Amino acid sequence: MENNINFFKAKPLTISLVILLAVLIVFVAFQLGGLGKPQKMLPTSETVEEEIVPITETKLQAEEKPILSLEKKFTIQVASFQEMTRAEKVSVGLKEKGYQPVISAKELPEKETWYRVFVGDFDNEEAAKELLNTLKETYKDSFIKLR
Repeated sequence: MENNINFFKAKPLTISLVILLAVLIVFVAFQLGGLGKPQKMLPTSETVEEEIVPITETKLQAEEKPILSLEKKFTIQVASFQEMTRAEKVSVGLKEKGYQPVISAKELPEKETWYRVFVGDFDNEEAAKELLNTLKETYKDSFIKLR
């Protein structure tokens, strides 16, 4: 029986390389967010009261207007994520559609930071509802937010 095929015998170097490759695949999957912890959903309602403080500063040229004015009472929260990169991805998509999104960081009581994406600046809730209806076609969890 010396002619047995040793199909499952492999050199130690080959086994080490296979294990290293598997570890590398898992690492990359975690980095891309595919195997991370599930995202918690924040409770939503049609109108929520909260102060919005943008986390990024932009230098405005003379003819530019501020993206969000704190003088206006209403805005629309499009999305909220625990990872800044996910909020930035939604923001880029909104910019491509012609909107001027703002990302704001909010520290919650559980000591977790959520990055929220806002669009629009409205004096009244009725004006905000028009844009909300449009945004809900793509961003179903969008809602009007009272500042």
